[in-house]
Amino acid sequence: MARPYLGGSSAGVKAVSAAVTLSIADSCKKIFVSEGSANYDITLPAVSNTGCEFTFILAASPSSYDIDVVSAAGDDIIGIEFADEDTAAASDSDWDKITFSTNAVAGSYATFVSNGTNWFAHMFGNADNAFSQTD
Repeated sequence: MARPYLGGSSAGVKAVSAAVTLSIADSCKKIFVSEGSANYDITLPAVSNTGCEFTFILAASPSSYDIDVVSAAGDDIIGIEFADEDTAAASDSDWDKITFSTNAVAGSYATFVSNGTNWFAHMFGNADNAFSQTD
């Protein structure tokens, strides 16, 4: 069903398989990420965009290359990661980068929301070390 108020039926979806810098216009989209031909970064817009939100969904399990979601220079990510039931949740308050590792499986996802000061991230995967975080 077309959603003309969003510009068509796929306005809320974006596919990514190479480095990209997102803009406010991408906010609230479901972003399906796929492994590229090398490691690559998806850069978030400035955290000062209050209410900006992105959900990244791994479209296929990566086999060779990592996919990084990085904050703009000087912006921090406060996050928590949930993996399988045997793995304790990881959390921190000053990450700069979240990585979908080659251990991640299709369907793993991470949601980022800005309050104007920080990015808040919730990451869900069903494999140990599906994500890694870098300060």
